[in-house]
Amino acid sequence: MKTIRLSLLLMGLMVAMMASAQGRCRGFVFDTDGYVNVRKAASTSSAIVRQVKNNTTLFYSPTGGNWYQVSLTAGGAAIGYVYWNRIAMSSDDLGNYVVTDPDGYTNVRQGTSTSTAVVKRMNRGNQFRGTPVYVNGKASKWIGVLDASEKLIGFVYATKVRNID
Repeated sequence: MKTIRLSLLLMGLMVAMMASAQGRCRGFVFDTDGYVNVRKAASTSSAIVRQVKNNTTLFYSPTGGNWYQVSLTAGGAAIGYVYWNRIAMSSDDLGNYVVTDPDGYTNVRQGTSTSTAVVKRMNRGNQFRGTPVYVNGKASKWIGVLDASEKLIGFVYATKVRNID
C-alpha cells in the first residue's frame, strides 16, 4: 500500500512539474524605449510593477490574448504581464554556433540593429551558444549570443555565423 501511495505521489509531482514548465518560453525584452513596463494585470491601465531593461531574459507564458505573463527565471513566480510585441522570442533550440565572417571578426551588438552599440567582438572561428531570435512573432536575421550561464549578452547578424549542431 505504501509503495502504491509513493508511486502515485511521485507521478503527481512529475505531472505538476511538467504542467508548470509547459508553455514557458524564453524571450528577451525588446523595446525601442530601452525597457519594458511589467504590469500587474494584462492592461495598459494596470499599475506598473517593475521596469525591465532591453536584452533581459524573460520567461513567458502566452495567456491567450495579446499579453504574456512573465517571470525572471524558468521556474520562477510570475512578476506580471508584458504586451506580446515587447518580447523578442528565442527558439527553444539553443545551439552551438561558430563565427564565419569573411572579415575575420563579427560584432556582438547591444540590440538587433547595426546602429546599436558593439558590446564585444568575436573572431572568426570563435564558438558560442546562441538562439535564433523572433521579433513580433517573425524570425529575424539575428542570433542571440549567450554566455556560459546562458544569459544573453548581445546579438550577431545571422549571416556572419553558422550553426554547428
